[in-house]
Amino acid sequence: MMANDFFESIDKQSQDWLNSLRVHECRELEHWLKERIKYLDSLPFIKKKIEDLELSFRAYNALRSTKLHTVEDIIHFGIANISLIRNIGSKTVIEIKEAIAH
Repeated sequence: MMANDFFESIDKQSQDWLNSLRVHECRELEHWLKERIKYLDSLPFIKKKIEDLELSFRAYNALRSTKLHTVEDIIHFGIANISLIRNIGSKTVIEIKEAIAH
């Protein structure tokens, strides 16, 4: 997900909060985000391929057709957005979340 897509998808209240930030607060937020990204990138499971998640064929094919090939791809896509993928229902969303959590 590109940064512009992310900021366009946030709600009005969050946009107002972001717009109210001062320069030093933006720098602190940027630093925090960079540190968080470094931490996430250091976790071995983030690079895990979806083939290794022991998903059902339905879940695997839906993720693959959306060009989500790793746990990192799924996280960048947004866990909340998984339910928007064609052929994925609530049970499959739960399956994917549980597979990522293990």
